[in-house]
Amino acid sequence: MITPAQLRTFWKCIDEGSSIEYASQTAGFSSASGRNIKKELRGRELVKPKKTQHHWSQRSGANKDPRMQGADEANLPDPIALSDLVPEAQRALEDFHYFSERYFGRVPTPWRKVAADRTLKLYESDEKEYAVVNVAPGTGKTALFTHDIPAWLTMRDRAIRGLLGSWGMTTAGTYTARLRTTFERTALAPVSDDDVRKGKEREPSGVLAVDFGRIKPLDVSAPWTANSFEVVPADGRRSANKEPSWTAFGNGEIVGWRVNFGVFDDLVTTRKLDSEAEQARMRIWWDNEVEKRLEPGGLLMLEGQRLGANDHYRYCLDKLEIDDDDLEVIDFNDDGSEGKKTSKYHHIVFPAHDESRCKGGGHKEPHHHPDTAPYWPDGCLIDPKRLRFRDLMRERLENPSSYETVFQQNDTNPDTVLVPKAWIDGDEGDLPGCWDRDRDAWELPEGLPAPFHTIVSVDPSPTKNWAVHAWVYHPATETYFLLDLHRGSMTLPEFLYGEGGTFSGLLEEFRQNFEDLGHPLRHVVFEKNVAQRWFTQMPYKQAWERKFQVRVHDHETTHKNKTDPKYGVTMLRPLFRHGNIRLPGRQTLPGEDPRMFSGRRNAIKLINELTTYSLEHGAAGTDDQIMACWMMANKARDLQTPDYSKAPKLNPGMPRWSVGSRGGKRRGT
Repeated sequence: MITPAQLRTFWKCIDEGSSIEYASQTAGFSSASGRNIKKELRGRELVKPKKTQHHWSQRSGANKDPRMQGADEANLPDPIALSDLVPEAQRALEDFHYFSERYFGRVPTPWRKVAADRTLKLYESDEKEYAVVNVAPGTGKTALFTHDIPAWLTMRDRAIRGLLGSWGMTTAGTYTARLRTTFERTALAPVSDDDVRKGKEREPSGVLAVDFGRIKPLDVSAPWTANSFEVVPADGRRSANKEPSWTAFGNGEIVGWRVNFGVFDDLVTTRKLDSEAEQARMRIWWDNEVEKRLEPGGLLMLEGQRLGANDHYRYCLDKLEIDDDDLEVIDFNDDGSEGKKTSKYHHIVFPAHDESRCKGGGHKEPHHHPDTAPYWPDGCLIDPKRLRFRDLMRERLENPSSYETVFQQNDTNPDTVLVPKAWIDGDEGDLPGCWDRDRDAWELPEGLPAPFHTIVSVDPSPTKNWAVHAWVYHPATETYFLLDLHRGSMTLPEFLYGEGGTFSGLLEEFRQNFEDLGHPLRHVVFEKNVAQRWFTQMPYKQAWERKFQVRVHDHETTHKNKTDPKYGVTMLRPLFRHGNIRLPGRQTLPGEDPRMFSGRRNAIKLINELTTYSLEHGAAGTDDQIMACWMMANKARDLQTPDYSKAPKLNPGMPRWSVGSRGGKRRGT
């Protein structure tokens, strides 16, 4: 038996815009019962509004709210020409704030208009455009980029072919279903009375299908499903394109599909960030399928909150290409030419708290960030009602690293990591950076005088990933050149194996690369653990050392020496801060084979660990690349070439003793 309390819960959910299924589940009965209740309007009188004079569910007759009346779908006008639109609709096409407030009841926060205007500018560009949008959670970013902006662009251009994506098809389908519901609505969009009272929403005053004409086609053969639908074109005729107006896509194959606008929301999750295999899979899918779906003059957007320094947003932001002068300049060519390396992806970022605009103050001081504080950019909070200053500071206190990435959209907190990313990228001021923009793997700068120390540092693992680095240390300038690195699981024979004077394995490949470079390998630094003991006992290891005159040094890693303030991993900080460590940084440009230059792609594996390693809590994930780099730097300065001219001389008057027993006399005397 359904109680009056259950009916009140059901009708409250319905009044707030929930589906019958959700309202029934919340009330505690089946969806079938919910459909019967709504059909019969049973228990409707049990809903008692807080303010009867402002509540619309109890009204009737001439005072009944349009949300309950609506327009007859069959009597909707055909698409209305721009010149014939009512003044409110014409204004809405030009003013996104007014559009979203009139039709969806959104509060016009400034960051939403900035995001919409920048999206429109990129969408109307004649070139293919790519953008990464990073916004703090809890600001309504998903509704903005998967519903409000797509609806606005559709009303401006009904010929749009759009894609709403997520990693999961179920999530992507909810985006298109919500947009479809908006387009077929014939009454005002429902809003929450509680949110209106709190200032989070406003009462809408218009309906899209009424102001702009029919959006849902009358032709039953036209696609109009939850995951894919086609709106009525401006001229009223079916489009010849095979792609509908809007389609949902998950991480499956989308080969053959072409769009001129696409947005992927919250593609990055913590689980994918922790798995290198998942990250590699996502990057291959993004490069080979998603980016290739964009038509000339189209816009592809990747939107969500940052989760780490090596997430998919950073992967896209690191992509470079040559483009027009109006794009952000990353750096100049080393030869001083006018060619510029520019970012392929525009970065649209909105931190939760703009510290540059903050006047400070606690809750007892004049400036204490109240809920009535002005929105950014007049204030320092992007949304003081949805993201209160108190909640942000609590997050900052409890989890500073998460606060910097998830809410402030930074790669990491530069005050708490081993190596801030700014030290590696450099700037025009005091930071020289570590990238050699014209150097690839297994290349050295020309004209660098000898001597050199050639080193391979190895952090082995019996079960997980090995870290194998190839370095050249130049003592005269105290510079360390990374030539290449390897990260992956390996067995000892895959690392080095020998039989009959012939050797194979990764270490032998590195040695041959050193030979081709003109600087034979002389030192191997191997972490002392179980794998090292097995390695040193192999007979082919000694034969390989003797044949190629390579010395293998063991390095014992303990918590004590790893955290030592002078000789621990923190010794790497000044080397990166002052650019003593040089990384292969040449990148693939448009038209070049992406497999040509591997140095930078491999070096990023080291960078990802350095820029996420916390000085307070240690590694966020793996630290094998850091260990290999640290062992090399720890050993390199001890490998000075001896100067025999400065060696002490023996006393020429000292008698020459023959070999014999200790304390014995010379033979023959």
